[in-house]
Amino acid sequence: MLKTDRRFQAFIRLKSAHPLMKKKGIPECILFVTHRVTKYPLMLEALMKYSKDQEEELCTLKKALDLVKEILVNINAQVAEKEREQRLLEIYHKIDAKSSAIYKDQKFKKSDFFSRSRKLKFEGSAMLSQQKGKPIQVQVVVLSDLVFFLLENNGKYSFFSPDSKVRIFLSELSIISHLIVVCRM
Repeated sequence: MLKTDRRFQAFIRLKSAHPLMKKKGIPECILFVTHRVTKYPLMLEALMKYSKDQEEELCTLKKALDLVKEILVNINAQVAEKEREQRLLEIYHKIDAKSSAIYKDQKFKKSDFFSRSRKLKFEGSAMLSQQKGKPIQVQVVVLSDLVFFLLENNGKYSFFSPDSKVRIFLSELSIISHLIVVCRM
């Protein structure tokens, strides 16, 4: 818009020449406001303390506080979702291309990772004990419809199962919540 709209260009030049704008330009001011969004609840709560005797003002501030908190919750949820998407891509790129597992009696390969719009729900480390030998550290990956274990070897992941038949399991909510509790301990 800055490159195409002459009126907007003139407005930016006029406002940039203002003495208060010496240190910051318009883009910096926009970033300044968006970085401060986490401070808005504190500011509104402080204003509410001084507005106790003005009911209309207090009601407006409470409404603004609720809306700001709702925006912050949405921002946090979107950031968390993007981080999970990024982590799923990192896991995908670390899986050895030759590694495969059995899922519904068919071979599950790295390329099947993103079919059915799978989303990462949980990922963490766990120690699996086998009947013989020492425990093995694996990565537990819970997708929206699958649960599987990955073993890291030389910076690459491969599918892993304690019974040597590498399998992928359908995820059910009760199993997932149990696995998450166990893995976080």
